[in-house]
Amino acid sequence: MNKRSLSSIFFKTFGIALFAYFFLGFMVMPCINTLTSIFNSTNAAGERDAFAVIRFFLSGNMMVYVLNSLKLAVFLTITVNIVGVSIVLLTEYFDIKGAKILRMGYMTTLIYSGVALVTGYLFLYDADGILTSALVKSFPNMNPNWFSGYNAVLFTMTFACTSNHALFLRNAIRGIDYNTVEAARNMGAKPFKVLWKVVFPTLAPTMFSLTVMTFVTGLCAMSAPLLLGYDSINPEIVRLAGSSTADEAFPQARAALLSIILAIFTIILLSVLSAYERKGHYLSVSKTKAKLQKQKITNPVANVLAHIYSYVLFVIYMIPVVMIILFSFQNYGAIRMKKLDLGNWTLVNFFGSEDYQYLTSRGTYKTREGSISGLFSNDATLGGIKISFILSVIAAALACVIVVIVCNYIFKNRNKKISRVLEYCLLFPWLLPTI
Repeated sequence: MNKRSLSSIFFKTFGIALFAYFFLGFMVMPCINTLTSIFNSTNAAGERDAFAVIRFFLSGNMMVYVLNSLKLAVFLTITVNIVGVSIVLLTEYFDIKGAKILRMGYMTTLIYSGVALVTGYLFLYDADGILTSALVKSFPNMNPNWFSGYNAVLFTMTFACTSNHALFLRNAIRGIDYNTVEAARNMGAKPFKVLWKVVFPTLAPTMFSLTVMTFVTGLCAMSAPLLLGYDSINPEIVRLAGSSTADEAFPQARAALLSIILAIFTIILLSVLSAYERKGHYLSVSKTKAKLQKQKITNPVANVLAHIYSYVLFVIYMIPVVMIILFSFQNYGAIRMKKLDLGNWTLVNFFGSEDYQYLTSRGTYKTREGSISGLFSNDATLGGIKISFILSVIAAALACVIVVIVCNYIFKNRNKKISRVLEYCLLFPWLLPTI
């Protein structure tokens, strides 16, 4: 055995051992610890009761959180796919005036998401928001808390979760061979039939992946249900994880059980996705691929309606972004009261500092000097941003290296069982946010 083969065996063994260490230590063991914590609960007498949490789950209201999350996930896949496909077709397939500006607006969810995006909507639609306050003045009998609960969460997340469509579906539709579209049109197919019979079948694999990703996102929703008042699984997990046994019965074990339920749903969905993708999808194209050309909407009425729909979506997408930018130049009192006022215009959120005055329980005002500091004047905030940036770069680099190496090995050994095991190992991190 020569030196080259020995070094190859050494590096291969070292790589497998390193991968196994990180996978078992940072992925598998946390999940096992979570699972065992469910069956290590003790009753009021201090005796171990392995099935106490499960009995509590079946008899209590914990099932409501699971059903609410499932309801949100199912309807979110429908609404997000409708809006996501719409924005991609309007900017990449149909000839819509101002498509570049529309695309920039539709892709703002890549920048503003989570708590920031929901906060942007609350500035306008909350009980004391700008729009709601104006409507309540005009219609005194109107419910000021209309933007809360399931409908508000579904509305917010419908537009917040189309970022994957803006990335992946956009690339997929740009990869369509225009010769196939032109051939269908030459054979007498109408524009809608071309879209339905030629374009959509090509996008089917991407759409299936996006549907699974959207379902998992709805199932694991956190910021929107928490801020808008909807009882779903993840906010309840966070609440239980921070509770003590003095407040309620075995809260950590109940949080772990909800996490396991989320993980089971995720495993099922990812298994279906993996099995679907292994079938393979093939599209017959010409030898010389032609770039997709935008299609004009020949019907005048349909053309006007498409433009109106495009810009209505643009306004909906831009509202939270505009609100966040405007309120970033308002002082603390204006942000708290959700009132825009030129008299409260300030740069203290970015530079300098400001005293904070508050009313005590005794009815007197107290002042905390310099407690409100700007983003670029606070060393702790800047340090946190720097650390987040550095860790993000390191995590992205390591993830790319690991995925490229493992995927390369999977493709070279696609007919071996080890490749399928590695494939499911790559899907394992999807479980960690729920655990």
